[in-house]
Amino acid sequence: MSTFTIAETIKYAKAGKIVEQAVSSIRTVCALNGLPFEIGRYKVALLEARRAGILKNLFVGLSFCLMGFVNFSSFALAFYIGITWAFNGELELQDLMTAFFSVMMGSIALGQAGPQFAVLGAAQGAAASIYEVLDRKPEIDSSSKSGRRDIKIKGNIEVKNVVFNYPSRPDVPILKKLSLSVKAGETVALVGSSGCGKSTIVSLLLRYYDVLAGEITIDGVPISEINIEYLRNHIAVVSQEPILFNCTIEENIRYGKLDLSHQELVAACRMANAENFINTLPQGYQTVVGDRGTQLSGGQKQRIAIARALVRDPKILLLDEATSALDAESESVVQKALDKASVGRTTIIIAHRLSTIKNADKIIAMKAGEVVELGTHEELLANKGLYYDLVHAQTFTDAVDSISTHSGDHEDHIVNMKRASLISREMSVQTVNDIQIRMRGATVMTTEGHEHEETKEKKDDITRLKKEMRDEGVRKTNLFEIFFYAKPHWKSLTVGLLACIIGGLIYPTYSIIFMQVIQSFSDISTLLSTGHFWALMFLVLAVAQGSSLFAQVHRISWYWFAIHLKGHLFSNFCVVVNEENKKK
Repeated sequence: MSTFTIAETIKYAKAGKIVEQAVSSIRTVCALNGLPFEIGRYKVALLEARRAGILKNLFVGLSFCLMGFVNFSSFALAFYIGITWAFNGELELQDLMTAFFSVMMGSIALGQAGPQFAVLGAAQGAAASIYEVLDRKPEIDSSSKSGRRDIKIKGNIEVKNVVFNYPSRPDVPILKKLSLSVKAGETVALVGSSGCGKSTIVSLLLRYYDVLAGEITIDGVPISEINIEYLRNHIAVVSQEPILFNCTIEENIRYGKLDLSHQELVAACRMANAENFINTLPQGYQTVVGDRGTQLSGGQKQRIAIARALVRDPKILLLDEATSALDAESESVVQKALDKASVGRTTIIIAHRLSTIKNADKIIAMKAGEVVELGTHEELLANKGLYYDLVHAQTFTDAVDSISTHSGDHEDHIVNMKRASLISREMSVQTVNDIQIRMRGATVMTTEGHEHEETKEKKDDITRLKKEMRDEGVRKTNLFEIFFYAKPHWKSLTVGLLACIIGGLIYPTYSIIFMQVIQSFSDISTLLSTGHFWALMFLVLAVAQGSSLFAQVHRISWYWFAIHLKGHLFSNFCVVVNEENKKK
C-alpha cells in the first residue's frame, strides 16, 4: 500500500505544481491565451492521480472488507460449532457464552486495528520521501556548527586560480584558473556576456558550491574554514528577481534580522530609498505585498530587498544584476539606493547595464571563465578591448530601445495598492484558526511591549481578512450544494450512500440476531435447527458488512467527483483572475 501512496502523492504534487505555476504567472498565461491549455494540463494530472488513488483505495477497501467479514464470520463459526456441541452435551451454555464473548472481543479488537493498518501504510509511504531528505548528507551543511567564528570580517576578498564546473554539467568548465582580488570597502564590477561565470563567483562566495581547484579567501582565511552561518551573516545579496513572501512589508524586512527594532527597520528603509513609497501605501509597513510581491512594482520590490539586505549591516554586498529587470525610471531610484548601500562595504556588482558601473573602483571584464581586462571605466575604454565593445554595443541597443519606447504608450509600472488582487487574497478562504497559525511566529518580538504589538497585529490581520472575505462574497456552504456539484456522478454516489445506510443497519441487525440465538436455547428440541439458522445469519451479516465497508472505502465515484470539483474550481479561479487583470 505504501507504494500506491507514494505514487498518489507524486501525482498530486505534479498537479499542484501546475496550479502553482499558472497562478504565479497568471498575467503571462492570460496574455498568451493559455488558460484552456493550463486547465487541460491540470485535469490530465488529476486523472493520473486518480488512477494511483483508486489502486490505493482498492487495497484499503479489500483490507476493510476482510476485517468486516472476519469479524462477523467468527461469530457464525463460534455459535454454529458451540450449538452443535451444546446439543450433544459436550459443552455447557455458560462455557459457550464465555467462548463467544472471547471471540467477539477479539474480533472487535481486530476490526478496530484495520483502519490503523491503513494509516500505517499511508504513513510508511509518506515517510519514505521524508527520510530520503533526512538521511541525505549534504556536502555543504549550512546548519553545521563547525568552522571558525573568531574572524572579524573586514571584506578583503581574494580569488586564487579557481577552477569550477557545476555538478550537473561536469564536462562544461565555468571558471578556468580565475584570479581576482577585492579590497575592503572597494566597489568592483564584473562584466561579460552571459555564461562567462559572473554569477558563479557569487555562488562560490556564499559557499553554495565548493571550488574544484584553487582557493577563495576572506581577510586571508579560506572560506572553507569559516563557519557557513557566520560567513553568510556577513554577506548580503540583492538579486535580479528579489524573493518576497506573502506577508507584510515589515515582516519581509524582518526576515533579514529577526531581532530588528523598529528604528533599525525605518533606518534601513530610508537608506534603501523605500521609506517614502512605503509611507504612501494605505497600510504603510503593514501592507501585504502579495504572492512573490505581486502587489508591488519591480523597483519597489527591489528597494525592499535592499532594505532587507542592509538590516544585518553586512560587510560584503553582492549585487547580482540588481537593476537589469527595471525600467529607466525605477533603475535610477534603485541605483541611488544601491550607491548609498555600498558606502563603507565591500561591494561586488554583476552588471547588466554598464551605465550603472562607471563609478566603480575597479571593473573586471570576463570571457569564458577568465579575466580578460581589469581597470577603471576610463582605462578600459582607452584600451578598446572587450569592455569597449560591450559599452558601444549596449549604447546602440539603448538608443534603439529609447526610440521604440517613446513611439509607444508609456507603461505604468506602479501598481495601485488599494486594489488587493484575488491571488493575494487566497488566504481569505482559510478559517480564523488557520490564519492565526500562519501568523504565529512570523515576527519575533523580544519584549512584552513587542508581544502586545504582535497580538494587536494578528487581530488587525484577522479583522482585515474577515472584511475581505465579506467583500469577496465568501459564505458558508451546505450539503445540498455539494450534492449539486456531484450531480454528474449521482449513480455512483447513490451506490455509496446505500452502502453507508447498510453499514449503519449492521449493528442493530446484529443485536436482533444475537437475541434470537440466545432464545434458541429455550427449546432444546429445536436448538440445532433454529440455532444453526441464526448462526448462519451471522455469516450473511459478515458478507453484508464486508461488502458495505468495501463500497464505502473504495469510493471510485468520489475520485471522479474530486476531479470534477477541483477542475471546476481551477477553471473559475483562472477566469476570475483574468477578469481582475482586465480591470487593472
